[in-house]
Parts: sequence; C-alpha cells; structure tokens
Amino acid sequence: MIMKHWIIFSLVVTIIMMVIGYRFLSNEFVYIALAGPMTGEDQEHGKAMLQGVELYLDEINQKGGIHGKKVKLLKFDEQNKTCGKNIKLKQCAKIAANQVVDSPALAVIGHYSSEPTLEASGVYKEKGIPAITGTATADEITKLDEKWYFRIIFKNNDQAAVVANYAHKILDYENAYIFYDNDSYGRGLENSFSETAARIGLNINNKWNFGKQTSFKTALNNMIDNLKNADSDGILFLATHSTEAIKVIRELRRLPYKLPIIGADALSSNRFTQTLKKNYPQEQLYPGYYTDGIYVVSPFLLDIAGKRAQDFYLKFKKKYNKTAAVTSALYYDATIVAVEAIKKMLVEEEITNIKEQRKKVKDNLRQISRLENAVEGVTGYIYFDSNGDSIKSIPIGIYKKGQPVTAWYQYQPLSWMQEEENLLQNILNNNVIQVNDKFMQKAQVVYTGIDFNDISELDLNKSIFKADFYIWFRFFQEGFNNTENDFTNINFTNTFDPKDNKKGILVESDEYIPKQGSKNGKVIIESYRSKTPFKVSFELHDYPLDKQILPIRFQHNKLTTDKLIYVIDREGIKLDKQQKIFPSWKIMDDGISFFQDTQKNDSTLGNPKRFDSQKRLEYSQFNVEIKIERHVLSFILKTLLPTVFVLGLGYAVYFTSAFATKMALSINVIIATSLFHLKLSSSALASVNYNVLIEYVFYMVYMLGIFGVIAALLIHKEEAKISTKKDKLDKFQECDGFLEEEFENVKTQIRISDEFIERIEKTGRIGYPLIIIFSMSIIWVFYF
Repeated sequence: MIMKHWIIFSLVVTIIMMVIGYRFLSNEFVYIALAGPMTGEDQEHGKAMLQGVELYLDEINQKGGIHGKKVKLLKFDEQNKTCGKNIKLKQCAKIAANQVVDSPALAVIGHYSSEPTLEASGVYKEKGIPAITGTATADEITKLDEKWYFRIIFKNNDQAAVVANYAHKILDYENAYIFYDNDSYGRGLENSFSETAARIGLNINNKWNFGKQTSFKTALNNMIDNLKNADSDGILFLATHSTEAIKVIRELRRLPYKLPIIGADALSSNRFTQTLKKNYPQEQLYPGYYTDGIYVVSPFLLDIAGKRAQDFYLKFKKKYNKTAAVTSALYYDATIVAVEAIKKMLVEEEITNIKEQRKKVKDNLRQISRLENAVEGVTGYIYFDSNGDSIKSIPIGIYKKGQPVTAWYQYQPLSWMQEEENLLQNILNNNVIQVNDKFMQKAQVVYTGIDFNDISELDLNKSIFKADFYIWFRFFQEGFNNTENDFTNINFTNTFDPKDNKKGILVESDEYIPKQGSKNGKVIIESYRSKTPFKVSFELHDYPLDKQILPIRFQHNKLTTDKLIYVIDREGIKLDKQQKIFPSWKIMDDGISFFQDTQKNDSTLGNPKRFDSQKRLEYSQFNVEIKIERHVLSFILKTLLPTVFVLGLGYAVYFTSAFATKMALSINVIIATSLFHLKLSSSALASVNYNVLIEYVFYMVYMLGIFGVIAALLIHKEEAKISTKKDKLDKFQECDGFLEEEFENVKTQIRISDEFIERIEKTGRIGYPLIIIFSMSIIWVFYF
C-alpha cells in the first residue's frame, strides 16, 4: 500500500516538473536583435555598437537575466548600406530588417547611420517590432505615423539649431558658412541651421554641398577657392560625416588664417579622432594640430558624466582592454532601455504571442515619457517625447590637445519654464533660446578640481574623516559666487565658511577664449585651501578587510543645472600626488575618482503649479570618492597577534596529558578571545549593530576553545575509566582462580578507551589546524 502511494506521488511530481520544465525551457531565452555594420568599411562602428550592447547584457545575465531568463543577442549585418533598387546586395538595411522581424527578437537595437535606419524603419513599422537607435540622427526616423522607432541621441533638427544659437549668441559670430553632405544626415543639419540662422539674425555667407550632383573634391575646392579671398569674420558649420570632415579640416588648415569651425556630432566620434591620429603624423606628434579650437556637438563628454558613466568606462576597459567609444556608451544605454521595457512586459502579464509581446514592449517604451520615470543611463537620464526622441541636453565641446572637452557654456533644457523669472528678458539677453518646440537655458560651466594634502582623523564611531585639500574654480569671464556652494556631507558640527575655512586666491588665467577675431574673454581662477571634517557612512561587514569610500560632495544651493554645471578639471588635477593618508590605511589602485552628477528634487514643494508638471529640479554636484583599504599585515600584527598566540595555546591541548592543563588552556582560549572581542566591540566597533568578519574569526576561536574543553572532558572521562579498569585488573591478579576470560575482557575495555583517547587527540591535532586553514581559505578566496 505504501509503495503504491509513493508511485502515485512520484508520477504527480514528475508530471508537474515536466510541465514547469516545458514552461521554462520553451522560453529559456529572451532575444534582442542588433543591426549594424558588422563587416565592411564601417565595421569599426558595428564593433563599437556590439561591445556596448554585450557589456550590458553580460551584466544582466550574470545577475540571472530578466526574471530568470537569459538574454541572447542576435546579430544582423547590413554593412551600413541601403538596399535601394540594387537587388544584388546580400547585406543591406532592408534585408537585415526582414531577417530581424523573422527572428524571435522582441526588440531591435540599431542601425548606425541615418540612411540604413530610414530604410529599415518602414519594415519595422509594417511588421511591428520596436527599434532603438543610439546614433542615427535624421529627423525623419521618428516621424512615421505609428511610432515604432526610438532614439537615445538627439536629432539633427535640434543639434543644428543649438549650433546656430551657440555660434551667434555665445561665440558672437555674425556670419557663417555651411559645408554639408547632401544626404539625409547633412541635409537635415543644413536645413535646421539655415532656418535657425535666419530667425536669430546669423548671416549665411555661402553654402557648399556634395553628393550625386557634385563630387566631394569639387565642392571642397570651390569652398577653399572662395575662402582664400574671404574675410575671416565668420564661422564654418561642418555638416558631414567624419571621413569627409577630416579632409575638409586638413585643407582648411592650409589657409593663411585659421577659420573657426563648429561641427555636428560626427566630429566627436572615435573614428574621427582615431583616424586623425593614425593617418596624419602632425596629429601624432602634436595632438590637436588640426583640431584644437574646433567646437563640436558631442552626445557624451566624460568630464560632465556621472558615476554610472565612470563605472561604465572602468568595466569597458577591464573587459576589452581599451577606452570606450562614444558609440559604445550610446548603445549600452539603448540596451538598458530595451531591457527595461522587456522586463516590464514579462512581469505585467502573460503574453505568449510574439506579435503581442513586441507591441507591449513598444507600449512600455512609450510610457518612458516623464522625467520622474526616466531610465538612468551612461549618457544621462533617458525618456522620450511623443515622437520617440529622447529629451536631453545637447553638449557642446571644444577640442583641446586632440580631445573634445566641455566648452565654457552649455545649453540645457529649462528646468521649469513656469517658474523662470524674467523669461522674456532672458530671451532678449540671449540667456534663453528656443530650439524648435522647447526652450533651453544658457548654463555656465565651472571647471573644478581638488588636490589633497592630507586625509586624517578617520573615526569609525563618529563616522567622520578630516580632509585637507586645495580646491579651485575656473570659469569664463562672468562672475561666479562660490560662497553659495553647499558641501552635502560636511560634518554637521562644522560649517564651510569661505571667511573662516578658506583663503581665497583670485587670478586671471593666461587662458583666453577667441571670439570673432579680435574679441577675447578672460578666464578667472579662484582657489582655496580647506581643512574640514566630512561625514561618511562606513560599511564594516568585512572588517578588518573592509574597503571604504570617503566622499566629498558639493553643489550650488541656488543654481540648477540649467544655469550652472560643475565640470571635472581633469587636466589640472594631479592624481599622482594624491597619495597622502593616515596610518593603517592606503589608497587603492585607481582609488580616487572625480565625477559630476546631479542632486535631484522631485518634490512639488507645495506649489500647486507643480502638481501636474515635470517637477524635478536638478543641481549639478561635484563628487570625489576616495577608495581606501587597510594595511592588513599591520593590522594583524597590532591587533590580532595575541589571538594568533591564543590559537597556538589552544592547539597545545592535544599535546598535553594533564587534565587540569588541558582545561586551563581551553578556558583561557575562550576568556582571552572574549576579552579581545569585548575590547574591539567597545572601541572600533562600538557603533556597529551587526556582525563583522573579524567576529566570525572570534566565533571560530570560541568554537575551537569549546572543542578543547569537550575533548579534555572526554579524555578525562576515559582516563577515569581506564584507571578504574586497571584497579580491577590489579584485584584480579591478587585473587586466586580469577577468570581468564573476564580478565581479557577488562584489558580489551582499557585498550578501547586508549584508542578512543588517541582518536580524540589525533582528531584534534589534525582537525584543529584544518578548521583554521579552511576558514582562512574561505576568507582568502572571497577577499584576495
């Protein structure tokens, strides 16, 4: 009967497991497609795309995937080409798009360039699969009636409008020239720049384009001939791809004067900088020979990037052993957004039809439409407007020593227009501009740096450390009130008063910013020294092998990011000198990181006008994080050496014969360890209300001490038995006619007791060090 029940139970369990197994195994993976130039002339772009996507998917899969399902990437090659009417092409956008929709992918990431993206978009719309591009900027991509395409990067219409405003209202140029590629990318940029220029009063002196009607060489020669005899009072807008831009810049640098240039986002690509370094010796010998002074739109500038971007660069460097390309960062973000939409689809409802799944993913992407539910990415917070375009700032960089750095002024989306005082006056003063259907505020950039002199007085119980450092602010021309900075983690018992804690030095830098020929702007530097305690939340679970992060953070307490941006002065900061720190600690390799992020405020502050608005306020925040670790050997010698001696005494239990000695050694192990434990708990760990690593070491020693006591008692008990049995043997021998059998039986019992004692001692001699070695091995594996 029992066997019958077991058979029925086993069958039921087997059927349930098969159903569950089929349910999960049939949906073992979640698929995402990547479409781009995996081979061909532009395969370096495809490789950068792939590396960004794979880096994030690796992170997701290492954490268990999306709700237990691993994410699998499907790659489709289109060689950055359109099919058009050429039916012989085997790898082009339309063919790749049809392959994508026939695959099990729930979303597609790509394409790289605007032309292939536009060709593929019709297929994705018709077949119903959501697509996200990180680099294609043509306006038409997101203008289809039914919105299936999304983009992480800004669109041409917006970037060209910002460029025109920047050239006229910040750089003070009255005249401009345009050289553009007559494709969807170049035409979109030229149209928007020209329309904006006409509206704001920037004169377009001349335009040159190349394409099917005019060759690149002809257009370039026409421009050079025209500019040779032209007045230099103007700026050239380069609206071409990177390959053509390099050739244009090279020829322009042969002019008798240096023509100011401002370029679209193609001039900030890694391909642009790497090709210059690779193919032009002057750029190798003198970085910036061709590019220094060129203004450029860049979707990503590291010196204004946040903590997530810093982490991304470190992870990318570790995985691929090279610096991340801007393209990789953009497609890392595209993957984040795609995964978030898929994750939401899987958790909300059970949909098995792939067509419905794709539609739900698209709907979830549409819902990422407000700042409050934006997805945090490497390039900032990502959310979309009604067309599927991301709403974000359009950074302007300037080339310095061959790399783009943040320019002195930026245009930022207006935080909240309803609260903007004197909006009309700010528009008239060129502080606020209109970029198509939105307003943007001119924000001042303040280059900021810290050089440390000393870090001391780290107090685990009070959760503070004291930092002695120099801090400076470098900014362009207009006044900047640094007394309104707020150090967010300063010790509450102290204040950061410029009058008391800092000695200010105000100088005019030798650095000048050329503005329209003879006009120049001065750069001001304000520097100070501070000795200030800062608050820190210590994480001590791994004590004494803990690694701590000592943060210093400050923000302006009045100006939001649409008015002020702190930028890390990487050139001025001397990391090789930042190694002074208190005893017992050392700074880890790459242990000092500087980054800018934002302090956010989503509160309505009780203002009814904000109840239904995009109400987030953001303040630019300068951050320094110092990663430190203990000198472990020094700590062991100073603090744990007595514990090592105690362990040695505990081991001696198994080599002594006297019961009193065994008990004394074992009890002393427990008492001595408890004293060390108590001392540590009442000093360094007084404020810690959870177990830390060293306490588990103490628990191990307690356990070994208790084992010693138990072993001593067991041995003593057996020795007492042996003594009794020996007395009995002696009595047997004194009696006449004692039974031989009983005598042998007592001897056997004595031998068994001796063997038991020997086993205990042998077990202790072997097991005691093995427990220690095993425990230390676990610590070594996890911490070293």
